Amino acid sequence: MGATRLSVFFDGFNVYHSIKAVIDDDLAQGDSVKWLNLAALSESFFHQIEADGRKEISEVHYFSALASHKLEEDSEHVKRHQTYLRALKAVGVQCHLHRFKKRHRDCKHCGKPVKFHEEKETDVALAAQLIQVFAQDTADVAVLVSGDTDMAPAVRTVFERSSGVVRIPVQAKE
Repeated sequence: MGATRLSVFFDGFNVYHSIKAVIDDDLAQGDSVKWLNLAALSESFFHQIEADGRKEISEVHYFSALASHKLEEDSEHVKRHQTYLRALKAVGVQCHLHRFKKRHRDCKHCGKPVKFHEEKETDVALAAQLIQVFAQDTADVAVLVSGDTDMAPAVRTVFERSSGVVRIPVQAKE
């Protein structure tokens, strides 16, 4: 019998903001923890997979968007993210980039309209890739590292057709 094939999916936005929340709480030492080697971290999930025999990483996916709208306040922000993407690709992580969209809403405190940017297409792309991995039979088990509940329909679809998804929830402070 072959090894149990594991595909890992990281919601980059959720992971980044969860780590940032820890850093902001002074529970971690500086920004260096933002530079996670996701390929190595993926191997640490083996103990959560209930399967006999050998386990192997089939693929690791990272979904995010470049926050180019932050260039005015931090000109190095996008460059750091691009450097991180190159580091991830160097260890075999498949990086999927999407976009931010400018939106407007009323301020909760003063009621005046404010501009903000919202990540778009990333969650849908992650869900589509999750389903595709099982449709193409490239994994036996998937690990989803995200705090988004809107992934639930994709996870249910995969459960109907495969051995399942292990969800590793991450949660940033609001």
